[in-house]
Amino acid sequence: KMSGSISQLKYKGTTFNVGDCLMLRESNVKILVCKLLEIIPSGGIPNYEEWPSIRVQWYYHWSELDLVNLGVKESDLIYLGENELFYSDNSETVYIDSILGKC
Repeated sequence: KMSGSISQLKYKGTTFNVGDCLMLRESNVKILVCKLLEIIPSGGIPNYEEWPSIRVQWYYHWSELDLVNLGVKESDLIYLGENELFYSDNSETVYIDSILGKC
């Protein structure tokens, strides 16, 4: 069904659902974490309308953020875990072939 929203995607043998947290490949060395917001069967990315894509909301590692401007006291930075991520309001449409798996 192409006209309504799709809540599930099967890719490389794994079923992904809207709301799942995913790992995406940004490059050969960097993995990004996001939440799956929407599955777009076609038309999601200009000039590549025939390719399926997904709309995701990003999580960021604390080292990528300006924590002081976000209200985190410098004295509290010692409490941040090495792998701690922060949810953001930034979303983007990306190709499904960047999906590495769930997390």
